[in-house]
Amino acid sequence: MNQAKLTLLGALIMASTALTACSGSMTSAPESSQNPSNTPPAYGSLSKPVTIVFQSAYNETSLESVEQTMFKRVKEKFPNVTPVYVPRGKGSTIQDLITTGSIPDVLWGNLSTVNDMMISTKLSYDLTDLFKKYNYDLTQFSQTALDGIRNVSDKGQLIGLPKNNLKPAVLFYNKDLFDKFGVTYPKDGMTWDELYDLAKKMTRIEAGEQFYGFSMFPNALLRDNSLSVAAMDAKEDKLNSSDQWSQIFTNLKRFYEISGNDWKDQDKKFREGKAAMFVDLLTSSPSFTKANLNWDMAALPVYKEMPGVGSRIPYDYYFITQTSKNKEAAFELITFLLSEEFQLGDAKDGFLPSTTKIDILKSFGTNVEGLNGKNLKALTVKPADALPKRNPGLAPINTDTNISKAFERVATGAEDVNTSLRKADEEIRKAAEEYKQRK
Repeated sequence: MNQAKLTLLGALIMASTALTACSGSMTSAPESSQNPSNTPPAYGSLSKPVTIVFQSAYNETSLESVEQTMFKRVKEKFPNVTPVYVPRGKGSTIQDLITTGSIPDVLWGNLSTVNDMMISTKLSYDLTDLFKKYNYDLTQFSQTALDGIRNVSDKGQLIGLPKNNLKPAVLFYNKDLFDKFGVTYPKDGMTWDELYDLAKKMTRIEAGEQFYGFSMFPNALLRDNSLSVAAMDAKEDKLNSSDQWSQIFTNLKRFYEISGNDWKDQDKKFREGKAAMFVDLLTSSPSFTKANLNWDMAALPVYKEMPGVGSRIPYDYYFITQTSKNKEAAFELITFLLSEEFQLGDAKDGFLPSTTKIDILKSFGTNVEGLNGKNLKALTVKPADALPKRNPGLAPINTDTNISKAFERVATGAEDVNTSLRKADEEIRKAAEEYKQRK
C-alpha cells in the first residue's frame, strides 16, 4: 500500500469521526422502564454513520474474503456502518500504519502475533469497562480461550475476544487407502501408540509405488501440543522444560523412523493420495475436498496420561486498539460478529464457532458439500489448557519456528533429540536477549 493510499485511509478515518461528532453524542440510555439495568442498546452506536477500520495479522487475508465472509452481512444489518479492511503487506504493516497515523480500530490475530501487533506497539486496550457497560456475557466462550489471552497480558487483562473459525488439530485420513489395504479406519480416542501401529500397517510399497502411513503439519502438534507445553519458560527467557519437549519429540519422531515414511512434502503427499493419515488444522479440509480425496477425520490421538484431551486451539482474537476514536461502535460491531446470529450462519458455511451456544453437530458445515457426512464428533473433544502465564518483564518472542525447525532436524535424522533441543534453547535465549536490547 503506497503513501497516497495510507493518506486516503487517514482522511477516511478523520471524516468518519467528524460524521459521528456531527450526529451528536453516543446513544443515550433508554428510559428505565424499557431498560431497567441502564445497559445501552446492544447496537446503539451502529445506528449512526460510523466507519470502523479492520486489519488482520495475516498477509494472506484478502479484501475479497473479508468482504464476502464479514462485511457483506455487516452492511446488510447496519446500513449506516462503513467497514473498511486494510490488507496487511509491504507498506501497510501495523508499524507502517502507526507511522502514518492510520491505525485501525479493530485488529485480529492469534497469540503468536499478539505481541508484535498489540502489546509491543502499546495498542492493547482492556475491554473490561465495555464488558460491564454492556453487561456482556463472557460465559459463552470457553475458559481456555479467555485464559489464553489473559495470560499474555502483564496484568491479566482481557484485551481481546475469541474470533470464530476455530482451528483445532484433527487426524485426517484417506478412506480409499484404508479400503484398498483392508485396514480399519482410525477412530476417536486412539492413543499415539495405537496410531503408531496403524501408521506402520499403512506404510508400504504396492506395485512399485510408495505409500506413507503418517504425515503432519508441525505446528499442529508442536505449538498446539495436547500437553500444553509452552516453548518459553514461565520464569526465565529460555526453553521451557526440555524433559516435556523431549517427550513430545520422542513420541513423534518414531513415525519418521518407519521404513519408507519420510519427512518431505507431507501435505502434498496427503493431497495427492499417497499418505494415509495427516494431522493438520481443521481449516485445511477444503483443500482435500478440492483435491477430490475421499477423506474423513478422527479426533487427534491422545497421550495415555491425558485421555480425552485434544490439541490446544490456536484461537484468533478481535482486539480494539487503544487509539480508536470509536471504541463503543467497534465493540458493538465485534459483538455482532461474535453473536449467535452471525456465527450460526458462518458455522453452516464451515467456520467453527467460538461461542458455545451453537450445536456444531447439527449446524457445522451444512452448506458445505465437502463436509456432509464427516465425523463432526472429532471436533467436540476437550481442547488442551491455555499456556501458563509468564512472569512480567520477560521477552515475548515468537518461538514457533525455533521449535518446528528443531523437530525437523530430529525427524530427518540430522540431530538427536537432546542436541536439537539444546540448539533451540540457545536460539531462544539469543532471540530474547536481542529483543531486550532493542527495547
